[in-house]
This record gives sequence, C-alpha cells and structure tokens, in this order.
Amino acid sequence: MSTSNVLGSAHPSSRSLSDLQQRLWPLTYKNAISTEFYRSLYAADSSPAGHISTPTLDALPIVRKEDLQRAGSAAQATGGEVCREIFTGGSSGRPFVFKVRKTELQFLDQFFSSQASTQTVLRRGIRLVDLNYATSRAIPVPIRFHELSLYGKGNIEYGICLLDEFHDENGVHPDVTVLAGGERALRAFSMCASAEVGPRRLDIVYCYGTYLTAMVRRDLERQWSTSIVDRYALSEVFGGATQDTTNGWYHFEPWVIAEVLDVVTQKPVEEGIGVIVLTSLFPFQQAQPIVRYWTGDLARISHSIPGYAGKPLVRPLGRLGASVLSDQGSLVLLNSEISETIDHSPYLSNIPWFQDNPAANPGQRLGYPCYRVDYVEAGTNSPQPEITISVKWKSCSTLEERSGECHRIASALTDFMMSRGVHSDGAPKISFRESNSVVPRYSGIYQRP
Repeated sequence: MSTSNVLGSAHPSSRSLSDLQQRLWPLTYKNAISTEFYRSLYAADSSPAGHISTPTLDALPIVRKEDLQRAGSAAQATGGEVCREIFTGGSSGRPFVFKVRKTELQFLDQFFSSQASTQTVLRRGIRLVDLNYATSRAIPVPIRFHELSLYGKGNIEYGICLLDEFHDENGVHPDVTVLAGGERALRAFSMCASAEVGPRRLDIVYCYGTYLTAMVRRDLERQWSTSIVDRYALSEVFGGATQDTTNGWYHFEPWVIAEVLDVVTQKPVEEGIGVIVLTSLFPFQQAQPIVRYWTGDLARISHSIPGYAGKPLVRPLGRLGASVLSDQGSLVLLNSEISETIDHSPYLSNIPWFQDNPAANPGQRLGYPCYRVDYVEAGTNSPQPEITISVKWKSCSTLEERSGECHRIASALTDFMMSRGVHSDGAPKISFRESNSVVPRYSGIYQRP
C-alpha cells in the first residue's frame, strides 16, 4: 500500500477518532476478519471481507493477550509471507510471540521516509539494550544510535567514553546528545556515568518499558541536565504515547486508537482512571491484527487538557495486576502509588540487577525490592479491610529505622487512598510483616490471591 493511499482524504472527523483513524479503521477491520480468530470472535460468516459492513469500534469485544496466544496462527494475517518473529518481555506473564510481514516493514520504511525532515546532519545517541525487557517497536527517527547492552562486558565503559569523544562520521553530529533506554538500564548507566565522569548535559533522554517514578525521574534529570521524555508503548503494538514535558500528559500517535475503559464495567472513561485498550491501525500493523487489545495497564485519561482541542491524553499509572483491587474490582491502591511509596526504600533488601556484569550495578544499589502486598476484604473476622505488606529488611537496618519506615509507608499509602475518595472510616488497615522468604516478581508487587 502506498503512502498516498494512506494519507488521502478522510471521512469527517469526530471527537473520538482523527481523520486518519477514521480512514484506516475500515481497512483495519477488513484485515482483522481475514483471520479465523477475529471472524469467529465477531460471529462473521465466510463471506469475502470486503462485503462485510464495518462496525463501530466500541461495538466490538475486548481481546486479551491470552486470547491471541491461544489462537496462534489463526489470529495472524501473514499472507504466506516470510515474517519476522518478535517476543514480548514476559514481565506480566508468558511471553507473546507475534509476527511482522516483509511488506509491513517496507510500508513503514516508505511512510516514515516520506515524513522525515530535510535535516542533513543526524543526531548522535546511545541506545541501551536490556535483554530482560522486550523493546517496543521502534519508530524510525533521524538519530544515529550506538547500541549498547548492559549485559556485555565493556559496554558500560565504552558508552561512558562515547560521551566525551569527538566522533568523525559523515552526516552525523560529532557529539552524543541523545540517550534512550528502559528505566532500569538508564538508571544503571546513569549511576556509572555519574561516578566516572560526573553530570553531563544532553538534549534528550528517552525512557520506556515500565512505570517511571518521580524519584527516578529526578535522578535522571539531575545527571543529564534535561527533561526526561517518557514513552508508553508495547512490543506487540505499533504505536504508543509520548509524554509532553510541558504538562506531563502523554499523547498517542495517530496510527493507534487508544481507549481507556472502566476496570469493572469496561465502558469508556472520559475523565478518570481505567485500563488502556489499543487498536493498531492497518497498514502500520498487518501480520498481527490488534483490535481493542486489553493492555492491563492503568492510566488516567482526560479530554480537557488546554491546547489539545479535546483530544484524549493519558498518564500511565502502572499495571492493573500489580495494583490492589477489592472483591468488586474497585481500585484500592494503584501500582503507581505503591511503587512511588515503597520501591526506593533505603531499608528494604533487593535482588540486584545485571548480576553477570557488576560494572552495571555499582554497589548493588539497584534491584528489585523484596516486598509483597496482600489485601483482605472486611468480614466476620475483620471489621475493616486489611492490607498486609510483607517485607524483607536489609540486615544493616535498625529497629528504629524499620519502625519509622513502616509509619512513612502506611501514611503515604493512606494519603493516596484518601485523595481518590476512600473515606477514612472505610480505608483499609495497613500492617507489616517481616519475611525473609519474600521473592519479588516484576516490580516486587503481587496482586492479592
């Protein structure tokens, strides 16, 4: 499909969909129902896809990762082409293997080449690869990246050298001005760079891969003397949202349709908190159709941010599965609230990152904190709901430090709940339990059994 066909005239715009999205939605639906999985899901017959009327997006059911995993090739529109396989990171369950067609990649190259600026000198950047996380599908940008792996011996040292070297490559800026990577890779590299060469100034630091806490953001900004541009994206979905550093909100690219749905009712949320649901539009995504994909990621959405003409903007709030939910499905504590409060406690033990490369983890100060959050509803044995936080303390912490930290954590989490309307009489009781057997998962947080 040519770029001109994609960018041609569109249907009249609406509040929910841009002109481009309205033009591409029928093509996306047609591509989806070319697969056995989506035809069955939508209860469509075997008529040619081109003769099936296109429903509105919100009339279609939600699709989850597990649905696509079970369906396998029945949910793929490969067209018999040789495809590239891509794995998700598996941080929230069994990794999802999806495919990308050759013609898909050719279209993306053509499209972004046609949209590229006429600048003749490319920026120079360092991209940090963390093998523990999958990398979101990259949108072509005019940057010459040096790709470094924090698992490779000597990569950290070489990256630090790149910061101070003058590079002589035709058509590329001589100095490194861009840094990109996942949260934990950025933290490790920044800590090493701070120890070796001190603070440096870059033009842009891109972060992606997980929820970015305020403390990590401040540390990165202090090291690189620039605002951090955070990006929300999934490996299996082409398209994501980039943060506007002037207001903190994230805006999605036009080739992906984003919805935020209520956790319980799965109805659209105009203003408030819900789960992000994504539809990646054809022909930007072809071999693995993604239509109304339940990401499991929480976000606050608003349509009333000044300067955005009613367009939906979001603020990611972490994983639904790493949040605390009541039996009715209401949100008691958000993943973001727990991470902001507990993840950087100086008194909690942790499991160090990059253990095969000590240079990437100086002093073992970085790692997964060892704690677990459990929730029990009020009942006959408990007059009010209870949150129990099991922690593994550092052996060097004192009883006084532990007691003070428990008080700080409990107060902060209670404040978060109160700010979202949980009445003080109904707020859960928070208690702590010391446990040397707590083993952290992806972020150290467990959804209650």
